[in-house]
Amino acid sequence: MIADTDLVNAARTVRERLDRPGWPGAAIGIVRGTDIVLRDAFGRASVEMGIPLAPQTVMTVASVTKQFTCLALHMLAQEGRIDLDGAALPGITYRHLMHNASGLPEIMETYALGGGDLSSPAPRAALLDLVRRQSARNFKAGTDFAYCNTNFAYLHDAAERIEGRPFAEILRDRILGPVGMKTAILGTRQDEVIPGMGTGYLVRDGKLIRAIDAWPGGGEGGLRASLDDMIEWARNWSTKKIGGELLDAICAQRPFANRTQNFYASGVQVSPWRGLDTIGHGGLMPGFLTEFIRVPAEDLTVIVIANSDRFQPWLAAREILDRARGLDPDAIRLKADAILPGTYLSEDGGLSLDLLAQDGYAFARQHGGTFPLDTEGNALRGGFAFRWDGGGVIGANGDRIAYRRVEAPGELPKGLDGVWRHAELGASYTIDGAALRIDGPLRGGVMTDLEPLAGSSFRIRARDGWYPRVFDARLRDDGALLVNAGRSRGFAFRK
Repeated sequence: MIADTDLVNAARTVRERLDRPGWPGAAIGIVRGTDIVLRDAFGRASVEMGIPLAPQTVMTVASVTKQFTCLALHMLAQEGRIDLDGAALPGITYRHLMHNASGLPEIMETYALGGGDLSSPAPRAALLDLVRRQSARNFKAGTDFAYCNTNFAYLHDAAERIEGRPFAEILRDRILGPVGMKTAILGTRQDEVIPGMGTGYLVRDGKLIRAIDAWPGGGEGGLRASLDDMIEWARNWSTKKIGGELLDAICAQRPFANRTQNFYASGVQVSPWRGLDTIGHGGLMPGFLTEFIRVPAEDLTVIVIANSDRFQPWLAAREILDRARGLDPDAIRLKADAILPGTYLSEDGGLSLDLLAQDGYAFARQHGGTFPLDTEGNALRGGFAFRWDGGGVIGANGDRIAYRRVEAPGELPKGLDGVWRHAELGASYTIDGAALRIDGPLRGGVMTDLEPLAGSSFRIRARDGWYPRVFDARLRDDGALLVNAGRSRGFAFRK
């Protein structure tokens, strides 16, 4: 068993490394059973006002919300009010949604393909209507994994239809209140005033800016909670006072059609970490990042909630577990000399990625996100199935996409200039040379830049936004412009 004193010392070491006077910080909790091993916080909840971040500070825990959403649906199923194996959509069951195995396009990325950004306000109903119109699928339901907020937005709506009331009330009455999460609330409007709410920040060019989060949150990631709230949730995982055996049910994995096991259960991930079996989930929204990870064999939970993007709680929580066991946190990371840095292209898949060498270690970057790799080539980040094997990427179901290194960027393909339209997306792409303007159904005049790769493939890079959005594009032989985001693929535009 990992000693509590070793856990506390490890957490203090992580805090000392991450704490920066006058900057945003994080709240760190460690819970064993119902006992609080550590309840700590550092940094500023409001940099402008000089208000310290505390265990009581409310922050957006983002996608950690998903386990609450799935538990609520399991409660309804236990009551006989919904069949989780029934059809949520044609060919897609509620379990497909819970396990991120639906193949549906990702709602945030679909919005981005139409010019939107998480800092751009849009009504929830309009966003759901936008994604419902799309016929493109990433894969056939049940055959693969893709992390997809659309799935949990649909689960949110299903619960509301069954109970006839807002999902925020459902979570409050069924889970949050009975558990004792006194300040937790499902936020569905970004302009609502939430007592005790901290401010989220982003680091850009070495300076802090306030994060603007305009996403109308819901069952996919709208939970606001303090460390104290999440400590009560960790205790509930031990006592099972609320949820009972259903907490075990949401941890149950289901195989893909090819019998490969899906690591994503119902709103939680089930995965090993350096000899430990863990379950948990992370969260990411502009200005807030969270990690909630449990080691069931030790009835142990580590919680890290940060109010800026200057470090990754996913890695910080695991560093605490490593240091407490006397492991070198960096020993799992792939060394830079194990890769050949550069840009890699899968022309058949219409996808690209970059391999990078930074500070002696290997990183990969795809669709704007940069992440370290472990010694086996796996992405060191949550909710992402990526394993680089030297010439390709292996996904969650074991399928492999081959890539080749782009020795030197070519030129943009001929015939791009003009207006390209996608009827279901309700968007037009106007290309003039190396510039592309997106005019979508909810936002227009968004400027992007085109970057050639090789042959008929190139990238579309947004000039602004909280996240460095990058799409892959390819001019097909049939004259269509194929555009792929990370989890919304197969969007064919035509002149």
